[in-house]
Amino acid sequence: MIRFLSTKVKIVIGSLLIATVMVIFVLPRNVLIVRDVDRGENILMLPVSPGDKFSISFINSVENLPVIETFVIDKDYHIVFSHILYQAYYVGYIHEEKAKAVGKGFTIIPDINQRIDKVTFFMGFNARHKIGINDE
Repeated sequence: MIRFLSTKVKIVIGSLLIATVMVIFVLPRNVLIVRDVDRGENILMLPVSPGDKFSISFINSVENLPVIETFVIDKDYHIVFSHILYQAYYVGYIHEEKAKAVGKGFTIIPDINQRIDKVTFFMGFNARHKIGINDE
């Protein structure tokens, strides 16, 4: 009986180890990583799913007015540049022909829908970068 119990315990422990290894190394994990490339450090790592959104808000260095760039994770886990909301009357963005006033001096460029590999930005002294995840 004791020999049977120890074999059973070994099987349970072995199964748990195999399951743990599969979860860590085999199952796909899609993660949004915010990285300080100068220091080589990850600042933030968040699991993402299709439909998740993230925004980067900052103060435009020329106009000193707010800009919010929004991105969406598509069904294939690619980053898609969705839209820009800004207050500066001239920021030189792509697709300005789509720009629409939305109130309180803000303009939106909707439906950019440009797939990108990564989002890169440079921290300025007055930029006050913030990241928002799923409208938070």
